Amino acid sequence: MRLNFVCKDPASRTDDDCPAFYRTDKGTWVVQGWSMTGSEVRDQLRNLADNETYLEIPDGLVRLLAEKYMKGEL
Repeated sequence: MRLNFVCKDPASRTDDDCPAFYRTDKGTWVVQGWSMTGSEVRDQLRNLADNETYLEIPDGLVRLLAEKYMKGEL
């Protein structure tokens, strides 16, 4: 699988900082974000399989992705 960087959170301080969105050569997405642990969130997720995970990303990153998508940049 090849990843193509799309955008990162505008509030990130450095190029190495996350969160970020990546598009794969398979037509799917990879999201880099803050790892979350504990049952408080997990218990609210529906049907989280053993091979699935969850992470948190900020609104600013979602808006940036939506803008790029609507402009046809993806």
